[in-house]
This record gives sequence, structure tokens and C-alpha cells, in this order.
Amino acid sequence: MSPFSFVNVLTLALLAVTTVAVDRTVNPSLNAKLKLDTTSIDRHSDLLNDLSWRFDFNEQPNYSFKPGGVINANAATFPALTGLGMTLAVLNLGPCAMLPPHFHPRATNLVVAVQGETDSFMVGENGVDMVKQRLTPGVMTIFPKGSLHMMANTGMFPSLSDLGKVPSRLSSSPRNLANPRDAPPPLDSSLTSLLYQGCTNAQLISALDSEDTGTTNIFNSATRNFPSEYLQAAFGDSGLDIAALAKNIPEVGTGSIPGSAECQRKCVGLSAPGDASPTTFATMPSQDTRP
Repeated sequence: MSPFSFVNVLTLALLAVTTVAVDRTVNPSLNAKLKLDTTSIDRHSDLLNDLSWRFDFNEQPNYSFKPGGVINANAATFPALTGLGMTLAVLNLGPCAMLPPHFHPRATNLVVAVQGETDSFMVGENGVDMVKQRLTPGVMTIFPKGSLHMMANTGMFPSLSDLGKVPSRLSSSPRNLANPRDAPPPLDSSLTSLLYQGCTNAQLISALDSEDTGTTNIFNSATRNFPSEYLQAAFGDSGLDIAALAKNIPEVGTGSIPGSAECQRKCVGLSAPGDASPTTFATMPSQDTRP
């Protein structure tokens, strides 16, 4: 490959990592053929080889835990799903990362955790209470079509594999905590810091009943599209600087953004917005867990 070609490829790869906001159709001509096929046999003949039936989440440009990413296998990214009415997504959340409030206009969403600890929040419509769940490996929740929801990686402690790093008094055989004499002694600040070093990645699997689910991030969409005077009225503040508000809202990017300042301050190696420390998601040690 010539140096010029290499630079072009590298530039495109970097752009893919930093600007992915919506799924781009990778093979529109194949999508069109599959939509026109009369029979499943016709469809099979259009999916020319075994690779047409294979999607590797690990190789997608937005597979990341810095701060994270939403990796969708759908009709756009995986043409074999055309006409099948399904999307499967891997949700990666680095330490403290979150998926901001959003909804899917065309799909109900089932989400199950496979790694880490994630809190989910969902409001179905006006007049109903918020539903909150803590998702740990094997635990699932549901976001009905059109429901407003968000998720945040709240895992703050080491995994079982990390317990060897913790002093024996924290990883000894279980005690009868009903008896105060059996309770472990209080942690000093150094031990607390050690525990918080366990801020870990979270990963979830999301199944949606549409091959074209759509995603609308509430704050991005509202502040960058609706007239300012009406948004000021909606917020109840005629002096609110909507342009400044919009500027401070993170881009949609890969779908995941840095989460709460409180979480970031507790996680060793992370800095919250406004902190003097230069350490950021981009500079912290990688916790990439792909195979």
C-alpha cells in the first residue's frame, strides 16, 4: 500500500471512531436485492457466502470502552438482517460511562447484562413512575417502544478475579453479620482507595424487534433543533442560554458518554468535568475486554 493510501485509510478509520453517530448502510445494493427477493431461496442466493452470514462485533470501528460504544448489528450494518425485523447490539460502557436519555421510535428493547454493574432508568410516558433496575450479569430489563430510558455503569468495586489484590480481611470466609462481633473492621482510606480502583467496564446485550430501530437522544435533538424561545418557555427560564446549553451537551458520538462527576471522582484514574487533573478517558489505561 502506498504511503498516500495508508494515510487515507488511517484518516477514514479515525473519523469512523470519532464521528460515528448513526449507522451507515454498508451495502445498499444488497439491501435492495434482499427486499425484492420473492422466496427465501432467492434470498439465500443473494447472500453469496458464509461471510455474508457473519457479523463480528469486535471488529466494528466504534467498539470501545473509552468511554464506550453502541455496536449495532442491523439491516444497515449487517445486510443479512434485511427483512428479518431484528437488531442485536453490544453496549460497552467504560468506567462511569453512560448512555444518555434516549428512546427508540420503532422498537421495543430487551437488555441483559453480561459484565459489570449497570443502573437503568426508564419512563414510559407522562403520569407513570420511573422504573429503575440494577443490571448485573444475567439480569434483564425491558424498554418498551418509545419509552425514555438511560443506563449508567455504576460498578465501583473489584470483580472476583481482583479480590486477590484486597487484604485478606476483606476476602476471608463469610461472616455472620447479624452478630456485630463478626462484622469486619471499618476500612481505612487506603483500603477504600484500593476498592475504588476496581471501577470496571460494563457490557450488555440489547435485542430489538426492528432492523431499523432509530435512536433519538433527547437533549441533543431538542437543544440543537427547536427554536430557543420555545425551549426557554419549556424550561421555565426566559433567560436560559440555549446555545451555551447545547454546546455543553456531549455529541452522540459512539452512543456512550462520560457519566456522573461523582462516579468519576471516586474511580481512581478518572477526572470529572471541571477537575484540575488532566487525566481523562482518553488517557486512562485501557480495559478493553474483547477476545
